[in-house]
Amino acid sequence: MLDILKQFSEQLISPDLFIRKRYATFQQLLDCDRRCHRLLADLEDIYYNTRPVDINQIRSLYRDFSADVLAMLNCLTKLAPGRYKNLIDYYKKIDFYARFALAPPPCDINRPYTLPVAASHADDRRTGGKGLHLSHLAGNLGLPVPDGFIISTSAFNALLESNNLRAKINRELARTDIHSLTSLQETANALTALVGAAKIPADLEQEINTAVSTLAAQYPGQKFAVRSSAVGEDSSLSFAGQYCSLLNIEKDSLLTAYRQVLVGKYTPEAILYRIINGLDDEETPMAVIVLVMVEARLSGVVATGNPATADDTTILVHSVRGLGDTLMAGQESATTQELHQVDGSTVITRHSPGRVAEELSDEQIHALAGWAQQITAYYGIPQEIEWSCDTGDTMYLLQARRLLLERSKTETKEPDLSQLSLLFQSGATAAPGIGCGPVCHLPAPDQLQTIANGSILVCDVTPPSLVTLLPRLAGVIARYGSTADHFSSVAREFRIPVLVQAGEHCLHLTNGEPLTLWAEKQSVFRGTVKLADDTSGPNQRTGKSPLFNTLKMVIDFTSPLALIDPASSDFRPENCRSLHDIIRFSHEKAVQAMFIHSTDSLLRKPKGVQLQSDIPLQMHIIDVGGGLMRDTVDREKITMADIRCLPLKALWQGLSHSQVHWRDRAHFDWQSYDSIALAGGVATKGDASLASFCLISTEYLNVNMRFGYHFTLLDSLCGETSDENYILLRFAGGGGNSLGKDLRLLFIAKVLTKLNFTCEQTGELLDARLMRYDKNITAARLDQVGRLLGAVRLLDMVLTHEHMIEPMVDAFFQGKYDFSNE
Repeated sequence: MLDILKQFSEQLISPDLFIRKRYATFQQLLDCDRRCHRLLADLEDIYYNTRPVDINQIRSLYRDFSADVLAMLNCLTKLAPGRYKNLIDYYKKIDFYARFALAPPPCDINRPYTLPVAASHADDRRTGGKGLHLSHLAGNLGLPVPDGFIISTSAFNALLESNNLRAKINRELARTDIHSLTSLQETANALTALVGAAKIPADLEQEINTAVSTLAAQYPGQKFAVRSSAVGEDSSLSFAGQYCSLLNIEKDSLLTAYRQVLVGKYTPEAILYRIINGLDDEETPMAVIVLVMVEARLSGVVATGNPATADDTTILVHSVRGLGDTLMAGQESATTQELHQVDGSTVITRHSPGRVAEELSDEQIHALAGWAQQITAYYGIPQEIEWSCDTGDTMYLLQARRLLLERSKTETKEPDLSQLSLLFQSGATAAPGIGCGPVCHLPAPDQLQTIANGSILVCDVTPPSLVTLLPRLAGVIARYGSTADHFSSVAREFRIPVLVQAGEHCLHLTNGEPLTLWAEKQSVFRGTVKLADDTSGPNQRTGKSPLFNTLKMVIDFTSPLALIDPASSDFRPENCRSLHDIIRFSHEKAVQAMFIHSTDSLLRKPKGVQLQSDIPLQMHIIDVGGGLMRDTVDREKITMADIRCLPLKALWQGLSHSQVHWRDRAHFDWQSYDSIALAGGVATKGDASLASFCLISTEYLNVNMRFGYHFTLLDSLCGETSDENYILLRFAGGGGNSLGKDLRLLFIAKVLTKLNFTCEQTGELLDARLMRYDKNITAARLDQVGRLLGAVRLLDMVLTHEHMIEPMVDAFFQGKYDFSNE
C-alpha cells in the first residue's frame, strides 16, 4: 500500500521526475534480465557440456544469478506496486532449495585431533581414506601395519577456521580454469601460500606433540613417515600420487612436515584431479597419517589383478630395492613377480625390465599374495597394496586402494590398422586403450601450455605431476616408468592409454609426427585412423560425479521454462516452477507495465518539448536518457534532426514515407472532444490534452499517438542486445461502424503477421508483439509499422467487406499506403 501511495504522490507532484525514475527502474530490470540470462547460460553450459569446474564457481554463479533475479523482482514491485505480491514467496522457496543443494557439508572442528591407526573406524570422515584402510588392515584384519596415529580431518578444518581461510580458498577456486596450466599454477601458488602461512592452533599443536612424543618414546631414535589421507583418497577414486607424503622425518620436524602435507592438498595436479572428479574441496578435508618409518630393504606394490589385461585371476608383486617412492613416482622400473595358476598349482614368473633387484623369497611372495587376497575379499573388489620389507625381513603393509580393472573397447572390437605401418612393438601396458595424435616430446616446465590437445606425449619418466596434462592428451609413451606407479593409476581412471618402458624407441619419434598408440598390444604405428567417439574421458567422468548430481538439482530449480505464453491463463506467479519462470514473468509484466502505464495515464501531463514536423501530429517528447541531442536542453521545440532515439527515428521514417498521404488533416482526441463539447468549451490546437506524448532514450520508445477517433500505443526497445529487443503495439478505437473497425483490425493483424508479429484481438482492441530480433530487423519493422499506422488512420470508414482485405495486404507490401479511394 505504501508503494502505491508513494507512486501516486510522485505522479501528482512531479510527473517528469516520475517518468524518468520509472524508466531508470525499467532499465535496471532489463540489465538484471540480461545478466540473469548470461549467468543461466553459463550454468547450463557447465551442465550440458559436462565442463569440469570447481563447485565454488557454480556457487558464485548461482549467488550472482539469484541476486539479479531478486533485483528484477524489486524493480517489478516499483513498476507495478501491489500487483504481484506473492511472486517473492515463490522466489524464496525455489531459491531455498537451490541453495540447499549447493550447501557445503558440515564442518567438523571437534576434538580429538589425533586418532590411533590400529583402532577400527567406521568411515573416512575423520581419518581420510588412506587412514581408514590402514585401520581396517590393522584393526579388523590383524595384518602388519607400522605403528602410528592419524591427525584427523577436524584438525585441518580447525586450522582453516582459526586462520579464516575457507572463504579465501573458495574465492581462488571459483576462478580456476583447469584447462589453463597458468590458471592452475596461479591458484596453487595462492592456496599453498595461504595454508603455508597459517598458524597451527595451540590446542592442535599440543595434541600432536603429545601423540608424537608418546610414539617416539616407544621407538627411540626412529624417524617417521608423514602421509596424506584426505577424505575420498583411496576410495573409488585413488588420488594416486596427487597429494604429499614425506619420509624420514625427525620428531622435532613433525609439525613442519604436517603443514607441508596440508599444503600439498593444493598442488596443481591435486586441484585438477579433484575438480575433474567433481568433488568439493570442503568434502575432501585432509587428515595426515604419522607412521614409524620402515627401514626398507625392499618395497613395492602387490595387485590382485593385471590392469593391462583386466585379468583378476593373476596376482602381480612389483618390487624395487629400498623405499618405494621412486617406483611410485615412475622413476624406476620394478621387478615383477606374477602368480598364476597352472594345472591347479601356483606358478611364479619373474620379469625384470630394469636393474636386477634383490629378490623376494617365494615364501614372502606367497605371504604378500595371501594378504592381498584377504584384503580383496574384505572389500569385495581388486586391490593394489603398497608394502615394505625391512632389513630384518619383516613385512609391513603401508596402503591399500582399489585396483581399476576395465576392459578396453579395443578388446571387444579390434581396430583396423592394416593401412598403417608398425614403427615398433615394445614396452609394457600401464593403461589400456588406443589413441591417435601428433608426437609431442615433453617440453620444458614453462612450455607445457604449448602442448596441443590430442597429442601423444613422449617422455622419459611418468611422475604424478604430469597428471595436469592428461585432459589434453590422446596417449603417453614413456622411455622408462612403471605399470605400478601413481601416474599409471590415474591414467587408467582417465582412460588415457599409456605405454611405459618403451626404451630407445622414444628417441626416434619426431615432434609433430602422427602416431597411433595401441597400448594393449604394446604397438606404435605411423599415421592415424578415425576412432569412434570417446565417451569415457575426463569430461565424462565429470558428468557422473557428485558435483554434477548437485548441479542437476540446481539446473532443475533454475533452467526449465514453463511460463511461455503471456496470454495463457496459466501465466501467473503461482505457476512459477523455476527461477527462469520468475525471470520470464517479471520481464513480461515489466514490459506490460511500461507499455500500459504510459504518459496517457498520468494524473498530470509532463512538460516535454514539442516535435515539429510536416506530419499534422502534435507530439511532445520526454527524454529519459540520451534520446535528444545535447544542445536541445533549453529549447521548447525540436525537429527530427535533434532526435537520437533509434526506434523513434525508425518509426518516424515510416510515418513520413513519401507514399503516406496525410493531406494536412488535423487529428484530435474524440474523448477529450466529447468532454469539451459537453462543457460548452472550445479546444485550441495547442491544447496538451489533445497531444501525443513520446518517452524516449537512445534505444527506448514509448509513444501514445492519437489518430482521429482511434489511438495507438507503441513500446519498443531497439539496441545492440537482440534478446532484449521488442516492439509492443496496441491499436484501439475508430469512428466507423463495427464492421469497418473489425475489418481494419483484420487488415492490421494480417500485415503485422507477415512482419513476424504475434497478434491477439479482444473486441475492438488489437495487441501485437515482436520479440528478440536484432537491431536492424527491429528498426526495419518499426519503419513498416509507421507506414502501416499512416495507411490505416481512416480505413475503418472505407472497408465494407472481408474480400477487400487480402488484395490490400498485397498492395501494402508492394508499396501502397493510401487506401482512401478504395
